[in-house]
Amino acid sequence: MNKRCRIMLCIILITILSSPANLSGQGFFIPREEFSIDKGSLILKNLNIDVEINNQNAEVKLDQKFINESRYSFEGTYIFPAPRDAAVSKFSIFYKGKEIKGEILEKNKARGIYEKYVRRFRDPGLLEFIDQGMLRASVFPIHSGEKTNIFVEYNQELRTIGDLVKLSISLHNLKRSRCQDFIITARISDNNPINNIYSPSHNIDIERISRREVEISFEGTGEVKDGDFILIYGISRDETGMNLATFKKSNEDGYFMLLVSPLEYTGRPPKIGQDIVFVLDKSGSMSGEKIQQAKNALTYCLNQLNDEDRFNIVFFSTNVESFNKTLVNPSEHIREAINFIRNIEASGGTNINDALLEALKFKENRQGPFVIIFLTDGLPTVGEMDIGKIVKTVTEKAPNNVRFFNFGVGYDVNTHLLDLIALKNRGASDYIEPGENIEQIVSLFFDKISKPSMTDISIDFGDMIVKEIYPVKMSDLFYGSQIAVFGRYDGWGSETIILKGKVNDIKKELRYETYFPNENEENDFLSILWARRKVGYLMDEIRLNGENEELVEEIVDLAKKYGIVTPYTSFLALEDEPFAYTPYPPGRRQRPFIIPQYQSDKLNAVESEDYTAPLISVESGKTAVKVSKLTKSLKEGFSLSDVKQSSLIKRVENQTFYLKNDFWVSSDYNEGDKTVDIKYMSDAYFQLLNRFEDIKQFLSIGDKIIFKYKNIFIKISESGKEKLDEDFFKLF
Repeated sequence: MNKRCRIMLCIILITILSSPANLSGQGFFIPREEFSIDKGSLILKNLNIDVEINNQNAEVKLDQKFINESRYSFEGTYIFPAPRDAAVSKFSIFYKGKEIKGEILEKNKARGIYEKYVRRFRDPGLLEFIDQGMLRASVFPIHSGEKTNIFVEYNQELRTIGDLVKLSISLHNLKRSRCQDFIITARISDNNPINNIYSPSHNIDIERISRREVEISFEGTGEVKDGDFILIYGISRDETGMNLATFKKSNEDGYFMLLVSPLEYTGRPPKIGQDIVFVLDKSGSMSGEKIQQAKNALTYCLNQLNDEDRFNIVFFSTNVESFNKTLVNPSEHIREAINFIRNIEASGGTNINDALLEALKFKENRQGPFVIIFLTDGLPTVGEMDIGKIVKTVTEKAPNNVRFFNFGVGYDVNTHLLDLIALKNRGASDYIEPGENIEQIVSLFFDKISKPSMTDISIDFGDMIVKEIYPVKMSDLFYGSQIAVFGRYDGWGSETIILKGKVNDIKKELRYETYFPNENEENDFLSILWARRKVGYLMDEIRLNGENEELVEEIVDLAKKYGIVTPYTSFLALEDEPFAYTPYPPGRRQRPFIIPQYQSDKLNAVESEDYTAPLISVESGKTAVKVSKLTKSLKEGFSLSDVKQSSLIKRVENQTFYLKNDFWVSSDYNEGDKTVDIKYMSDAYFQLLNRFEDIKQFLSIGDKIIFKYKNIFIKISESGKEKLDEDFFKLF
């Protein structure tokens, strides 16, 4: 490509998806031939997306702010792919206070323009929009240092899928466009109650205005990551608090996600009272900032207790002491407890076993959850120090309704001790690394568990054949939060799902009438989230109970198929402390799929003949904490962004692609598989595209790719067929 043809594509992808309609929007500048600008000089400073959804009618406003940071003036054409099946009400470019209105081109005319630019700039990314209409406007010279604004507004009626509505915003090329800041806000209102709000792609902020009004937001600053922003919300017409999403290809087992939220959302205190014992490590290693932050966190938690709750405090070092001889009522003892906390000073050893047993002594016959919040920064150094014996003793003494929530501070903690106790008691553990704020992390956690709605939860799926359900043990349900249950299913048809649990000592059942389809390819992200959770549980099994050849092989297979980064399929970058590696199993040679995560993204994924697996069973230290946090992210991650992904992996249409020897290669492909070779940008390339419109999603990945389409592998490269005849298309 000569200098005059150099292009800076500032790409913003906006897709609002409600099957089968698909709203999309991307803006990019095409410079005039006689204009030349520095590559990457036209910067997207800000992208604001504002969505208003009222009873499934979406009004979308897109505001983009660009600045020309090159030394040259810029003039050309601005292209915006027209949203499908949407009414565009405004499309304007504002420059120096002047509004430049654009024109709307229908799909067939736009397709020719897209194809022209794909050929001219050899950019397969443009293929994503080849079957869409186009908004187009001329751009007056934008001089060096000057700014311009682009505004698009459109409406579309979103269609529900069962009782779910899906909003998707595609941001695949924001990093490429060097977008510096973007904000997404959405306000949802409906005549029916909105039970569940969930994003499988990002960690969103949710604010419930009422049962029928919700506001969500997401803000990205600095380096903006690529990837679809997906928002799903459930509409409840029978007030069950449950919504089902499925993904299934015919003749294959399906995937499902069941979202469960409290039956009602109110700002009132819950009716379930909790007994809570705070267990605080005050050994000498906690001195200084750590003990002060821990005391602040404990004070915050005490101030959030409800009138129905009871509490006590156990603090320990070499010896173990408690605030009171019995559980006490918050309204009568909060001030005394806070003064008691102020006087705690750090000194002595770490007697973990006796501290936990002391906390369990306060368990009385009262029904409802008994919660132990345990915070420590060290290994046991006093009393019983055998980790296995501590776990065994504590587990035997803990009744069924005890929940352990453990916090390890720093790297000198035994992750197996904390994780096993939490795992066996329907709890959770988390780790606060050096530099992180103890007060903030513990306080945010306590906000989530301070208002229980239902305990001892189980789910009955009726006659539907379900399997490999995660989480294996259901957590309690809290107001302001929700549970996501992932699994596989075999069969199809209507079914009644029954949620069982307790409110105090009263058993309660909620019924949800739903439908498991025989085919639904709408939500392929469900397969990835399910696979990640399964890998997380397999890793936990190995980490806490020792390596097993079959489990390792299963992790490797799942990781390769679904594009999951694990210690067995990549070198994880752990700053200056890498994993310890040891050959596994002795005397055996396997072929794991290894991705050099710590190296430059320019390097390719490689395969290795020598199976060397990280010693993920290490119990303490920085590596142990990192592995525990990774495993938790896989097991409990609510979104695709919860676990770091390699830029050497892409996922399209339920196929995973790895960058190998400059090719994006489907994980379904094996060396020696028969392929059809087609030359990139040849007539054959566009013949294929014109015959099969849905093939564009694969071709847009890159200029060198091997993918599977209708059981045939196709290889795109600089060599291959340049024209296709009808005999070729008979293969499909």
